[in-house]
Amino acid sequence: MIQVDLPVALGVGSLMAHAAQRQIASRQPAAINRAFAKVLIFHSVAFMWPPMYLLVFYFGFETSHMWWHGDSVLAYPWLLPAFFLALFAANVVGFGIGARFVTAGRATWALLLWVAMVAFTIGWIFLLPDRTMTLGTYRDWQAGVAPPGSSDPSFMTFVTVVMVGYSDGALLVYRSLRRDGAKLSS
Repeated sequence: MIQVDLPVALGVGSLMAHAAQRQIASRQPAAINRAFAKVLIFHSVAFMWPPMYLLVFYFGFETSHMWWHGDSVLAYPWLLPAFFLALFAANVVGFGIGARFVTAGRATWALLLWVAMVAFTIGWIFLLPDRTMTLGTYRDWQAGVAPPGSSDPSFMTFVTVVMVGYSDGALLVYRSLRRDGAKLSS
């Protein structure tokens, strides 16, 4: 969901700045640039495409049946490129905010921003289940006939694989950044 993807991108950017706190604190441009490049590559390869796919093929789900009442992303030609840019920018801004926390000696705040974004995401999904756990169009949702997400096995498989794969990938990148930081300080 757009309302979840953007905060997740922001939070994960901040989380990765927390992981790269030694590189950031070193103030060595090469070390910071390597860490930031690793974050951007991971975000671009592992995170950017699933929300875009969902926006195209599961428009009602991806928009939580809110604000956008068209049947598909084609009703809003500006939405796909705007969302692409916003998703990329959210990660960059998250890393930047996290880096500011680190340079201010408050690396824990970078971690707390990630926790806050995870809490927001969980809240959004579970406090609005009639909007966030259904597929179909806005008209389907409004008429009360939008099928639950669990009714589409390929959708559920996709979402499960993406969530597990992205979480595992984020953990691997986090650990990699921490290892790189440890090498830098030794």
